Amino acid sequence: ITGTCNIGPAEIRKRRTSAFVALGLLLVMAAILILFTNQKPLRFLLIFPAAAFGVSALQWLLKFCVFFGLKGILNFGDLGTTDTVEQKEFRRKDLAKARLLIALGILIGIGITAGIYFLPI
Repeated sequence: ITGTCNIGPAEIRKRRTSAFVALGLLLVMAAILILFTNQKPLRFLLIFPAAAFGVSALQWLLKFCVFFGLKGILNFGDLGTTDTVEQKEFRRKDLAKARLLIALGILIGIGITAGIYFLPI
């Protein structure tokens, strides 16, 4: 469905894996920064894995690939195969959805980073 879903089960699993990898990286980095440094400003570096987690989790949960939306393609088959979204209106809807997910993922990243930054430790 244009602007709603552009990936099938194999691609969804790939996004789920990416979300958990980003979450793991975020947790490891947060632990290192909290336990081994006294420099709170370094916690701002967490924005990168936090935003990656946000975007990946949204892609997984909403069954929509940001990259595919930006490029005007979709995949409901095997990994590595894509089809082109032909109609201009459908490509426009996919592009808008991709941009929205990027913005929301960054906001999630900001929220997570702020929460960790303001921990009283």
